[in-house]
Amino acid sequence: MHKIFEITLITIVLIMFSTSTPVYAVKTVYTLYNTEEQFKTGDPNGVTITSTGTIQLSYQTEAILTRTGEWTINDIIQIDDQIYLATSGQGTIYQLPVDAQPDCEPVAIYGDQEDQARHIFSLGRDEKNQLLAGTGGAQAQLIRFDSRGKPTTIWSSNEIKYIWSIVTGPAGRIYLATGPTGKIITLDPDGANEQVLYQAGEKNILTLVLDPQGRLYAGGDEFGLIYRIDPSTSKATIIYDTGHKEISRLVLDNQGVLYAATSDMMAAKIAGRLVLADQDDSRPENGNAMYFPPVSRPTPAVRISRMPPRSNNRNGNGDQEGNEIFKIDPQGFVTSIFKQAVTIHCMALDSDQSLLIGIGDYARLIHLNPQTRQAAVVFENPDCSQITALLAGKTTLLGLSNPFVLVRLGCQYQPNGYYLSQPCDAEQVSRWGLIQIQSESPDQTRLLIQTRTGNTADPEKGGWQDWGPFHPVERLNPVTSAPGRFLQYKLLFETTNPAVTPSVSEVKLASQIPNLAPLLKNLSARRPEPKPKQPEQPNPANTIVISWQAEDQNDDDLLYNLYIRALDSDCWILLEKDIEDLNYTLDGLTLADGHYDLKVEACDRASNPSDSALTTSRISQPLIIDNTAPEILQLNWQSEGDKIRIDLQAQDQLSVIESLDYVLDSSTDWQKGLPVDGIFDNTREDFKLSIQPERNGRHFLTIRLRDTFGNSIYRNLTIEL
Repeated sequence: MHKIFEITLITIVLIMFSTSTPVYAVKTVYTLYNTEEQFKTGDPNGVTITSTGTIQLSYQTEAILTRTGEWTINDIIQIDDQIYLATSGQGTIYQLPVDAQPDCEPVAIYGDQEDQARHIFSLGRDEKNQLLAGTGGAQAQLIRFDSRGKPTTIWSSNEIKYIWSIVTGPAGRIYLATGPTGKIITLDPDGANEQVLYQAGEKNILTLVLDPQGRLYAGGDEFGLIYRIDPSTSKATIIYDTGHKEISRLVLDNQGVLYAATSDMMAAKIAGRLVLADQDDSRPENGNAMYFPPVSRPTPAVRISRMPPRSNNRNGNGDQEGNEIFKIDPQGFVTSIFKQAVTIHCMALDSDQSLLIGIGDYARLIHLNPQTRQAAVVFENPDCSQITALLAGKTTLLGLSNPFVLVRLGCQYQPNGYYLSQPCDAEQVSRWGLIQIQSESPDQTRLLIQTRTGNTADPEKGGWQDWGPFHPVERLNPVTSAPGRFLQYKLLFETTNPAVTPSVSEVKLASQIPNLAPLLKNLSARRPEPKPKQPEQPNPANTIVISWQAEDQNDDDLLYNLYIRALDSDCWILLEKDIEDLNYTLDGLTLADGHYDLKVEACDRASNPSDSALTTSRISQPLIIDNTAPEILQLNWQSEGDKIRIDLQAQDQLSVIESLDYVLDSSTDWQKGLPVDGIFDNTREDFKLSIQPERNGRHFLTIRLRDTFGNSIYRNLTIEL
């Protein structure tokens, strides 16, 4: 939030706490919400907050499948009217109809045998539209399922441990992205005639996509490279080096534009979101397999909740700004269209060729328009850790992991939802003015607002008024809540047409606290430090700098009056009026010797009407004005052999004697003398000096006494030895 200070008068509907009427300051404090980060401080329920700072209704969602024995949903595919899920944990492949209802009972077509793989990482289809599944663990297996769901292993390898992606090309040729040896394997439609189409320098090839010309695009894990391979010639080209460590997903739109998502795993490890574990101890050599151990959590309800603050953790290549999505046009021009400190697990194109992005950190789904680069969180479930699989189309399915939940995301808006702001702190009990709201309410939608005020930061602790009534949102919205230090607002979004939603893009709160008197502190008077000088030069101590500190909780402009009076008088004399600075320089020579009081008055009339302006004052410690040199009460000398003995008694009326210096037969060779008691600490001092001339005869002696205000007196003696 940003607080903006302006001078204005506002009309307000006000309910007072008591019959007395406090005087309010003229200056209004505005608190502005108009960005994603500012709105994210509140609590969205059934609404989403876009990257451009707009609140709108969320899409309808429903959880259609939960499982406690599985860790993750690694892949989702639709074949005809059936949905298939690839999982880790028990290694089950689930089959369910595309229109499955919540809490349906799916068919487990794989994973019920002890010798079957426990990790199904990828799904595909062959030329006959039969399901293909790629496993990971002790060895990689490619499994085909016939029309009855019967599995047959058509290819396996002890060297290759993981099949990360499956693509079927022309003539039914099957292509596999594998690890940890970084090979792209190609097979005949029946799984025979294994060939290494490409051997990458990276340990894993994680994602494959085939373009209409039959060319393969591949993304690697270790160097973050994007490859293009022509299967007819086995010629490979690196088309882009992302500068990241991992390419988690490639997708190709209907215009031939390639999108690549990075997912450096170091960011996830630092954030504590990704735990590497494999119960059969077979894991990738570079530790990048996405295994999520089971966690003990209740089955989640699908809901939209607050997005947590973005992490500043570094990703795998030391980039503090996180992972990216790159757009690569058919001519090879590359643009970064998305960059956030999140882990991107999956990505898909929806029906309008926008991108759906599944990330970690509370299982959020981001909708990204590649043309405008506007991103909006359209779903999140804080009870799950990641969205690890996506199926986009007429039916959009989200595979949530840790714990396992399959969610159907509708393309229609929820009928209602609300946004609850965090309490806005005015820092004092304040009255709240008109709330300015920029919003849109299409036909068949409604947008309402209500407010409440309180005097504790947490409404749950009490001290809050009841919520006021809801009323339709306008450009200017009165606050009917009583004055209070904190204000909270709730926006209610409703639609009877699921194709449209109301939206809010800016909320501006106005508050005024009662006019409070200024606060004065640390009133002091000091003499400037003297510049370096020769010992014989007098100390110019007649300049006095008077300074003070002031605060005003209304942030009012302050003016200051400075007064002085003799300590034994009750009459204040104005030295200066309407001072704007926090200091004043006084010439001490304009005042007689004596003790004085200083007083500063601070007034906020520059920011308030004259009848409501407030004044406060502060009096200093007594100030001594001393412009008179010390007095020599007694001065005698006598000779003692070849030495001169000086007896001197001096007194100052107001200040301590600071020094005694003398010079013999010179104008520059000043020597220091000390009092009899060895310390200058009194207005009266006795001195006994013993001076030994270099020769006998007549001598000229000069003595100088100085007080702490720099006032000096000199005495000259002519001495004959």
